[in-house]
Amino acid sequence: MPDSRLYGDQEIRAILRRAAERQHLDPTPPQHREGLTLEELQQVAAEAGIEPRHVEAAIAEIERTPPEARGFQVWGAPTHVEREGFIEGTVPDPAWEEMVAALQQAYNGPGEVRRIGRTREWSFAGSSGDGVLVSVAERDGGTRIRLSTNLTSRAVSSYAPALAIGFILAMVAVGTIESGLLASMAFVTILGVFYAAARAFFRYLAGFQRDKADDVMRRLEAIARQHRTPAEREAAAGSTATASAGPVALPEDAPPASETEPPVRSRTRSS
Repeated sequence: MPDSRLYGDQEIRAILRRAAERQHLDPTPPQHREGLTLEELQQVAAEAGIEPRHVEAAIAEIERTPPEARGFQVWGAPTHVEREGFIEGTVPDPAWEEMVAALQQAYNGPGEVRRIGRTREWSFAGSSGDGVLVSVAERDGGTRIRLSTNLTSRAVSSYAPALAIGFILAMVAVGTIESGLLASMAFVTILGVFYAAARAFFRYLAGFQRDKADDVMRRLEAIARQHRTPAEREAAAGSTATASAGPVALPEDAPPASETEPPVRSRTRSS
């Protein structure tokens, strides 16, 4: 059979339907494997006219999103936004003071500063009830920066007025419609419209807060890097060069990888 023939949409559907029926009737169990490799995904996408670079970009976007944020969200978006990063070196007091000033400017409030051991924290509760917590902790010769924003109060304030108005209008509509079926349909429809509007509004607000968290994290990491000592800069540059050079052969008496200094890590997630 020549490979150059082009099949139309109807033929493709018929072929796939018949292939599925044949597999269902085949007594021999199929060689089934869970999932596809990146190369296989790119191959499938190429057959559909999608370039491999778009597949890689899509995978990167999905991997940056936590599992709980990938499915249907009742609120329209996650009510918690978290960002986390790790940089080489420590954060001296001048750098921390500059970080606090940047946070106060970004969130429009003084906030509260506290220190617990080697961990510094800045927290702030906005007028809308949003809670912001930033922690800067020194770990393993580096600094872990974590930013967390709680949007639960904003979600409630977005939904409560919309659903209250929708309920009142729905009850008014029910009172003016004699047919029980039509009254029920009107009630559900009106509430559904107001729920969808509140959901879209909160999704917009949550997206704005996610973008803001990204900007703030970039600013905090930039401040931390600016205040690194020359030795810390040299160590960070050496780690980057080693990582880009690939694996290096170790002598037989070298310590195991778990005992060496961990590489630079950076993680971003929303929940």
